[in-house]
Amino acid sequence: MKNAFVHILKHKLAIFGLVMAVFYQFLFIICWQTGFGSIPNNVSNLKVAIVNEDPHIGSTITNALVKELPYKTKVEHSMYKARDELSDRKVHMIVKIPKDFTKDVTNLSKKAQLDYYVNESNPMLVASTMESTASNVASAIDKKFVQTTLDKVLSRLNVPDNQAAKIVKQASQRVIPDIHKIHHDTNMGHVMAPFMLGLAGYIAAMILQLNLFNASRMIGGVASKWQKFAARNIINLITAFVCSFIAVCLVELFNVPVNKGFFVMWGFQFVAMLAFMAVTQIFVILFGLYGLLVNLTILILQTQIAGGSIPIAALPDFYYYLGKIMPMKYTVNGTFDILLGGPSIINDVFALVLFVVIGFIICVFFTSTIVKEEETEKPIQYADNEEEVEEVMPSFHHEEHVHHEHKEVPANQYVSATSQRNLMKNKETDTMPIRKPNIHEIPHDLTKKSKKTAEKQESILNKDQKDTSDDSYRSALRKEWTDLNKDITEPSKTPLKGKKSHDDKGIREALRELGKNKG
Repeated sequence: MKNAFVHILKHKLAIFGLVMAVFYQFLFIICWQTGFGSIPNNVSNLKVAIVNEDPHIGSTITNALVKELPYKTKVEHSMYKARDELSDRKVHMIVKIPKDFTKDVTNLSKKAQLDYYVNESNPMLVASTMESTASNVASAIDKKFVQTTLDKVLSRLNVPDNQAAKIVKQASQRVIPDIHKIHHDTNMGHVMAPFMLGLAGYIAAMILQLNLFNASRMIGGVASKWQKFAARNIINLITAFVCSFIAVCLVELFNVPVNKGFFVMWGFQFVAMLAFMAVTQIFVILFGLYGLLVNLTILILQTQIAGGSIPIAALPDFYYYLGKIMPMKYTVNGTFDILLGGPSIINDVFALVLFVVIGFIICVFFTSTIVKEEETEKPIQYADNEEEVEEVMPSFHHEEHVHHEHKEVPANQYVSATSQRNLMKNKETDTMPIRKPNIHEIPHDLTKKSKKTAEKQESILNKDQKDTSDDSYRSALRKEWTDLNKDITEPSKTPLKGKKSHDDKGIREALRELGKNKG
């Protein structure tokens, strides 16, 4: 238990996991408190357009609204332009003063209306905030302007105070809000769909890039780094095509409205997935496994600056400008337009294509400068004589040089010429060890005939020769030796024929039998 505990803690993956666990505690809390903690204070950054069509007291009310509303206000003279800005999410609400407002407000038998326009193809916070604002504005106008105006008028007319107060009281609560909603949808699942689609796409791209890059490293030198890079990006292209199709099908399955059509949605999600893959691949190439740390950090930041849950305008300036260089912001904005309604998505598509192109160029640069080319494995060679055998075919075991006293090799045990020379050196110098022959010490006539099977065995040996110390490599070499015996000897004289276990001892016995047969 203690041994396992210590070894796990020393492993770099365990250390990496512990660092990430601590780091993301800080990151989540800091980001969400500095971002979402600014609500409702930063709601004042929302924009309201005021359109005045009343030629009488409309200008007075407009000036008062500019001063009193807790938002960034602007006066628009054209209702058409104001509606375009509302649809583009450049403003979050329109307050319209109708041309008959003065006439209605002075008629005690009627109610005066103010028109409010809200775009619900926005984060839910925008719609709810603007609706509550509409009621507050109507109440403020009713209290501050209508009653004050009537009181002044009655004073000029020398109306007695008690009678004037009665008239003012009757005139109270006469201004009512008339809220008009564009792209109306009350289903929270539909309103949250753009954000969830962007989040799912980025997470999928992040995990895919990490695993593809690690897989390309694990396959070793079977291909060049550019072949691996090309293969990864072909897989990215196919995956983006399939995943975007699945996403749109699921959207249709759950009856989420797709105002601009199935194929527009599919194409847009395809480009968005490519943009996510390009961005996440940069940090995986640059940092390897630790690129996950960077990509997760970007993901957390994008959950609040993408404009899916709260409007970007309500965030602090740092997050507002950071959102402009993140792909999810354009994905969420374009998906809002496609699903719930809005203007053309061409600007968002252009931004995402820019992310794809620039991201791909950066990936190419980092691949050429950072990623190292791995050496391709050398194919198995076959020796022409006994002296080359030991250099060409490594032994089953790591060679261990252990000092022994002088020993005589039994007469019935076969040894190659190279081993005999080593034995003579040991006797002369008394410094070099005697080692038993391994299977790679093949007789001269066998090594020449083994060339006949070179093409058949080369593919197997290339796969199994990566690690000369593992069991698969030993098994492959023993299989080759068995095949060689079958090819070069008569069936009745095959030393290994009929044996159940081809271990080192059995193979050495087979070698001795071959030596006897030769004699």
